[in-house]
Amino acid sequence: MATACSTLPERSWPDYEECHILAEYAVQLGQPIALPISGENLTIFTCEISPAAAEEHFTSGQRIVVMPPHVTSLKVRCHYRAYGIHGAKPASPETVFLGATIKRQL
Repeated sequence: MATACSTLPERSWPDYEECHILAEYAVQLGQPIALPISGENLTIFTCEISPAAAEEHFTSGQRIVVMPPHVTSLKVRCHYRAYGIHGAKPASPETVFLGATIKRQL
């Protein structure tokens, strides 16, 4: 009698990097800012923006925010996990939050 499942394939998970960051964007009057949302290679656990947006919508895998006219800086506090797919390294905070200055990685 043969034993079932005597050999199983090795369990493998993609490489990932979990980050807590504070990113800052320079705001241009009326210019929308694209923030990432969860997808195949990225899981957003929390994402808080300060100050509040005047307008916000989701499209094409992004969170689009437009700030009030008097705002010159947007701060984003985010906890996320980036995955490396097909052997690639996970995306860096600078890549995930394109155009932002990463002030702090907690």
